Amino acid sequence: MPMINEVEAKVRNLLSAYRHSEDAINDTLTVLRTFPNFRLDLSKYTYNDGRENSLFCMDGTIPVVYKGVTYNIPICIYLEKNYPRQSPICFVRPTNYMILKQTKIVNTDGEVNISYLSDWRYPHSDLITFLQVLCLQFSDEMPVYSKRSTSHSSQQSQSNYASSAQSSYSRYSNPIQPYPPSNVNTNANLPYPPTGSYGMPQPGNSGLYTPNSNSASSISYPGNTPYPSYPSPRIDTNPSNEQIMYQSLLTSVEEKLKRRLDEVVEEGKTEIESQRHIENELRKSSTILEDKVRRLKEEEDHVKSEIDIISSKLNELSQLESRIGADPSKLKIDDAIITTAPLYTQIFNLHTEEGAIEDTIYYLGEALRREVIDLEIFLKHVRSLSRRHFMLRALIRKARATAGLP
Repeated sequence: MPMINEVEAKVRNLLSAYRHSEDAINDTLTVLRTFPNFRLDLSKYTYNDGRENSLFCMDGTIPVVYKGVTYNIPICIYLEKNYPRQSPICFVRPTNYMILKQTKIVNTDGEVNISYLSDWRYPHSDLITFLQVLCLQFSDEMPVYSKRSTSHSSQQSQSNYASSAQSSYSRYSNPIQPYPPSNVNTNANLPYPPTGSYGMPQPGNSGLYTPNSNSASSISYPGNTPYPSYPSPRIDTNPSNEQIMYQSLLTSVEEKLKRRLDEVVEEGKTEIESQRHIENELRKSSTILEDKVRRLKEEEDHVKSEIDIISSKLNELSQLESRIGADPSKLKIDDAIITTAPLYTQIFNLHTEEGAIEDTIYYLGEALRREVIDLEIFLKHVRSLSRRHFMLRALIRKARATAGLP
């Protein structure tokens, strides 16, 4: 547990400056749980246009099964500052004992270019799946091959073969020590004879080497097989590598299912919130519509009452028309208004006469303006009408006071 916490602390420290640091940290820790032999650091990366940037670097090996034998292929992965929104950069880094081979997915500089990188889509793409796809791609065509060994005596190499194979297996099967100690003579401890007549041949040689029964008869090397990431290939006789690949694929599937489930849950929450918002809007609209329907019903009732009033008035008019008969001239306008008391009749007559005087004065002014009458006649009639108008005003005020009217 302390080692895990130390690794996680180192990853968080190195990725703290990244824009999406949490996503990058989670992807890196997932890779380290499956491929624990990666070394982590910040390394200067130079782009094709000459720009330089300090990027998070993962340097290590991935196990690749080629013709039934597992080899560790050295790679280096750079994470861009915008990772995981941007795909990682991967290179094959051959050691001094290897030769880089240009393939369909690896160029002469060792840069890896597979469809998984070109089709990188966050959050459906991640680092662990990329490494698993890369292992499968390398198992079809290896990007590195071993160099021919320098000449030694055949007898000496055969006598040291079994012990060197056993020592190399014990060294490289431990992920804590991915490289041999400095005091080890790598030329003497190569797990295959250095004479060049057998061992790991160059491309084009498809033969198999089977050492004699005194050395390591159970170990054989395929022709045209690539050299691993360490000074000598690690021959895996332990079937746990298949379990590692199985666990790796299982972890990747679990991570993808978990992410997909989270996406489905988030989409469901968003849809629920949207439906709730629509429901609230519909409820508000329903309240508004109910209020408008209520108002319309009130207006309808009011219109119906007005129609009833108008109908009753029409009936009254019809009755009056039937009483008047065919000759309207027989209708007396003065009889149309009947007061309840003689005082009210006097007030009505005074108001009528007052209005007539005002109209008369108005028309006299119009006649003077149009020069129909002269000024002397106008003044004579206006003085007479004004006196009468004053008397009428006085009588109206007295009569209204007597009747108790304002």
